[in-house]
Amino acid sequence: MDQLPGGAHEIVLVNDGSTDRTLELLEAATDDDRVVVVSLSRNFGHQAALSAALDHVSGDVAVLMDGDLQDAPEAIPTFVQRYREGYDVVYAVRERRREPWWLRLSYYLFYRTLARMSKVRLPLDAGDFGLMSRRVVDELRQLPERHRYLRGLRAWAG
Repeated sequence: MDQLPGGAHEIVLVNDGSTDRTLELLEAATDDDRVVVVSLSRNFGHQAALSAALDHVSGDVAVLMDGDLQDAPEAIPTFVQRYREGYDVVYAVRERRREPWWLRLSYYLFYRTLARMSKVRLPLDAGDFGLMSRRVVDELRQLPERHRYLRGLRAWAG
């Protein structure tokens, strides 16, 4: 965290109802006061966990990143640079997925069908990994949707 550009940073970690030692390991990281742990009472799903993280972000920007290590944290300084250039939303576009070919094909068809049906211009092949300004975070937090598709809401707000 100390090598990221800009001022102070925080990390919000969400335990989405894990029944293993995840919460114990996350709480061990809270020795650093820049780390906030949010523990959900049960598994509410990926999008709910991301929303819970946004509810606890206190900074000028939020970077969403899954804990499965499929996203490269080395991209974060580029996100911050784009934010400084005036962008409220910055996201990564996947060049290649690690899943089997049939799953990649399913994703490809699903997201392109969704994009064609949507009134909002949805970026293709963009995951949840990205940066949002405080303005976008605040707008998303005010939305009443319980079953969220944050990539779509992020595109709508930003």
